[in-house]
Amino acid sequence: MAERVYSFTIDTEVAPALIDDMFRYMIYYQLLPRPANFANIGMLTHEKVPILTFTLLGPAGTWFVHVKVIGSTPILVEMTPTPGTPSTVLDELKDLIITSIQIFEERVRRTTLYFAWTEEGVHHPEEHPRARQRILDSLFSESMLLLFIIFMSLSLFMFWILGPLTPIMLMAIQLLMVLYSDKIVLRMGRWRITEENPNVYLLQYHLPYPEYRRVAMSYGPKILARIKDEIYQLTLGRGREIDCKVAQEVFQK
Repeated sequence: MAERVYSFTIDTEVAPALIDDMFRYMIYYQLLPRPANFANIGMLTHEKVPILTFTLLGPAGTWFVHVKVIGSTPILVEMTPTPGTPSTVLDELKDLIITSIQIFEERVRRTTLYFAWTEEGVHHPEEHPRARQRILDSLFSESMLLLFIIFMSLSLFMFWILGPLTPIMLMAIQLLMVLYSDKIVLRMGRWRITEENPNVYLLQYHLPYPEYRRVAMSYGPKILARIKDEIYQLTLGRGREIDCKVAQEVFQK
């Protein structure tokens, strides 16, 4: 009887150029440390597409699962279990592969520079956030702990001043915040998204960890702002799309 192949796909933010690194990460941090569970670990390339292969071993060799992870877009995983393989094993193996990819994505994200532009008629060089901008960012981003503290303090103050009317006033404040939430978020943004200017261009520039540390220590916000502005002037400012080659040339100056 022919062995049945179970397959699924995984969407990932990992760039194709980093798929090899991702597979090596999975090998050295997930597979090799567990020789009793994984064997026949290898990497190969087929039509310029990297492929990771390994075998999950069952207890005492009662069953095993051949696994092939194909570095296409999206990632394609094929699992071929032998008869007698518990169905829960396939679910656990799927979770392991997905988790490994997500961990690698997070590692890449930590050493990646992100730039964003809009296609405006007139480009204004990047500016540092003003005091009001920094206050809004701290209120409505991350854990929002500051907003919670302010709201609790305001509630206590209003109870002291207004007494029984406080719940009505608090509900009115919350309603106003909901109604004007779009304007609050618009104020927080440094770019204006309109019907005439609907596109946002994103550039992810991944750096190896040693290089990222050097950039983080040597490049301040002003230098990164100049780099961003120069990339704009050489691409969108000339009616061209964002070009990774141009961005690399700017970084290497």
